[in-house]
Amino acid sequence: MRSSVKGSRRWVVAVLPVASAVWLFLGTTAPAYADFCESQVVHDYTKVLKRLPARPAPPLDEHLPFAPARVFFGGASYGPLQLGPGKRGFSLVFSPWTDGNSASRRVGWQVTSRLTQLDRRGRILAPPQTIEKEVKRVPAGTGLHFGFNVPGKPAIYRVEIVFENGSGKRLGRFGEYFRVLRPSLDVDFFLNGTTYRRGERVQAWLVNRGLTYLSFGLFKAIEYNDGTTWTRPPVDFPGGPVPAIGLGIGPGVKTSCWGTTIPSDAALGTYRLVTDVSQSTSPPFSRSTPVEASAEFTVTE
Repeated sequence: MRSSVKGSRRWVVAVLPVASAVWLFLGTTAPAYADFCESQVVHDYTKVLKRLPARPAPPLDEHLPFAPARVFFGGASYGPLQLGPGKRGFSLVFSPWTDGNSASRRVGWQVTSRLTQLDRRGRILAPPQTIEKEVKRVPAGTGLHFGFNVPGKPAIYRVEIVFENGSGKRLGRFGEYFRVLRPSLDVDFFLNGTTYRRGERVQAWLVNRGLTYLSFGLFKAIEYNDGTTWTRPPVDFPGGPVPAIGLGIGPGVKTSCWGTTIPSDAALGTYRLVTDVSQSTSPPFSRSTPVEASAEFTVTE
């Protein structure tokens, strides 16, 4: 049985861009529970990017092999899928061992970063946006930034950065593709059945067909319909306190993290499984108000 918010069969609304975050972090934020949740891709929104020519991946948060010690490469990235407007690009940061060093030793680089809009075949649609900087030393603190403001209109982009020495010799080139789509919310919450007998297993699935990031925990509640209202079941279902951990899925993913077994002495009648879900337009944590998701089922002889 499919259910969602306040009895509607599907939860579908427009989502405005917000400055919060979530990505598929099952098995990263909470590795101990990675095997607990079964997840599958139901729609790959980044499939079009996999057909484009490969680029050397940016060594994000790593030391550049041709850079002085303590010079790190970073980036402003939402992964291969960006929902709505955002910032894209790269950064260089010097992290000294002590506060006495305000910049790295001399590097003498010419650094060029480009943002290029492409079609589905990788053909350039417009002249690229370009940032060029002559870098003598990499400063500590805020570092150096090569970032572009990317509008929220659906498009495919390539962002890349090239390092050259003072003689024009290329030291390194890195790039990545990403797709921009408008956010939307299209979520189902349903069970592996509608009618169960005592001793059978109830498993719930959360399906994210839309363009948003969903965050949630392992919390679930089982409620019983006494004919008037939803209340606590006459007999407790298996379970207890759950760890306060954050889980999440990205667009086009479904997952099952919630389940219970019908007690052998459970009262016959109508029940529902309830959990809370939040949404946002970027990973890894959501700040939106949680929304109740629920699905009904019946226990019979």
